[in-house]
Amino acid sequence: MQRESRENSAGQWAVLAGLRFLLATIVLASHARHMGAALVVFGPLRLMGYQVAMIGFFLISGFSIAHSVRHPQGFYRRRLDRIYPVYLVGLLFALVPFMVWGPVVTTYAEKIGAPGSLWDLLGNAFFLQGITVRRIETNGPLWSLAIEALYYLFAPLFAKLRVRHLLALAGLSALAYVGRSRLGAGDWAYNMNGLSAFLLLWSWLLGFLAYKHGRQIWMRLLLVAGAPLLLLYAPPTPPLAIPVYLLVAAALLWPPKLGLLRAGGQKTLQYLGELSYPLYVVHWPILVLLCSGGQHHPALMVVAGCFLAAVLVYHGIDAPMRRRLAARQALRSEAQNSPAAA
Repeated sequence: MQRESRENSAGQWAVLAGLRFLLATIVLASHARHMGAALVVFGPLRLMGYQVAMIGFFLISGFSIAHSVRHPQGFYRRRLDRIYPVYLVGLLFALVPFMVWGPVVTTYAEKIGAPGSLWDLLGNAFFLQGITVRRIETNGPLWSLAIEALYYLFAPLFAKLRVRHLLALAGLSALAYVGRSRLGAGDWAYNMNGLSAFLLLWSWLLGFLAYKHGRQIWMRLLLVAGAPLLLLYAPPTPPLAIPVYLLVAAALLWPPKLGLLRAGGQKTLQYLGELSYPLYVVHWPILVLLCSGGQHHPALMVVAGCFLAAVLVYHGIDAPMRRRLAARQALRSEAQNSPAAA
C-alpha cells in the first residue's frame, strides 16, 4: 500500500518540485547578495540560509533516487541523461566571464582566476571537483552536482543494504559532520578528497530511507526531531533555517493527497521544479558576468537575467532533451513488448 501511495501521490511530487524551486531561489538570494545585487524581496530568503537549502536538496534527491532505483535496469543511463546536458551547459557558462573579462575576473567581492590547466576542466567535466580537482570558481555551485553523481554511483548498493546498515552509515556521516572542524573540513564547496560527500551523506540517506519508511514512527522522529539538531552545528544558524528544513521533512513524510492540489496547481509547481535545476546551474556565472568589470547594473536586472537564463536553458535544452529521451524509452519499451521480441 505504501509503495502505491508513493507512486500515485502526484500532489507530493508537485510539492517537492515547488520546494526545489524555493531552495534554488534561496541559493540565488545568498549569491546575489554576495555579488552586491541584493533585492529587498530576497531578505526573508537570506534568513533561511544556503546551508539548509543544500541539505534540503540532498534530502529530496535521496527520496527521488530511492524511487528511481527501484528499476535498476538503465538507472545510470537515466541519471546521466537527466543531469548531464544542463550540467555541461553550466560548465560552458563558467567559461564565458573569462572570454569577456580576461583570465582574471574582478567581481564586486573578489578576483577569480581562470582554471589552471586542462586537467581542471576535464576533472570538472567528469564530476571530480572536490575529489581530485578544484571547482571552477565562475560556477562554484557545481560542487554539489559532483556529490550528487557520487551518491548516484552508490545508489544501487544502498538499495540492497539493510536499514540498520544505512542508519549506521548515516550515523557515521552525522558524527563526522558534527566534528568536521577536527577533520580539517572547511566550507563544503572547498573540501577535497570527497570529504564533503561524506559529511553530507546523512542528509541524502535520510531522504533515501524516508521513501520506504516514512510512515514508521522511528523514521519520523529521526527526520523531524533528530536531524534538525545537526543544523545547529553550522553556526551561525540563520533564523529561518530550521523551519525550512522542517518544511522539506514534512513534504517527505506527510505527502498531500491528490485532492489538496488542483491540476493547475500541480502543473505550476512541477514547472517551477523543472526550472530549479537550470536556475541552480546557471545563476552563478550569470551573476559573475553581470557584476564584474566595475559594472553596476540594477539588482532587479541582474536577478532577472538569472531567471531568464534558466528559462532559456530549460526550454532550449533540458525540455527538448527530455522529450527525446522519453520518445526513445517508449520505442525501446514497445520493441521489448512486441510479439517478435516475445
